[in-house]
Amino acid sequence: MVQPVPGRVCGGCTVCCKELMINEPELKKPSGVLCTHCAPGQGCQIHANWPRLCREWFCGWRYMPQLDESWRPDRCGILVEVKGEEMDRSQLPEAFRQAEFALKFTLFGARPNIGWRPLVNIVSVLISKGIPVLLATAGKPGYAAGQIFLNNNLRAAVATRDFAAISGALAQAFKQCADRPQEKLELP
Repeated sequence: MVQPVPGRVCGGCTVCCKELMINEPELKKPSGVLCTHCAPGQGCQIHANWPRLCREWFCGWRYMPQLDESWRPDRCGILVEVKGEEMDRSQLPEAFRQAEFALKFTLFGARPNIGWRPLVNIVSVLISKGIPVLLATAGKPGYAAGQIFLNNNLRAAVATRDFAAISGALAQAFKQCADRPQEKLELP
């Protein structure tokens, strides 16, 4: 089991407590709605009795040492998720369905910074290495985020190694993602 980066803590970041849908027996909440147990800027108020999912789940910033402090979700407006065994592989083209993991970048907030150089750079590196990359936009509360598979859309731009071309292709993919109809998520 992969462990979080030593010494890296959530601090006042509570992005996952709001942006993620949770549908577990002990806790149910729609996406885009702050968990009732979360105090903004402080974190979970039932930390000692966290549901299993909350104890075991960490964002990509907590797992990936190559993402520096600027990648903390509440600072950059991007929630990075490492998708492994639980990943719905039907979201990936056939050529990528055997991948061990994928990375999902969900941009949230009023003004997503799709051209942020660290984002463009890491997406380029991942695509050049053949790692599946998903881009998502946060949906309105209770709705599924728009999502798009980036590898095929950005492959040609990444091959040029031209920042402007890659950034432009990423912005176009983001627009396609944001323009998709949002699906209401129902909690049982």
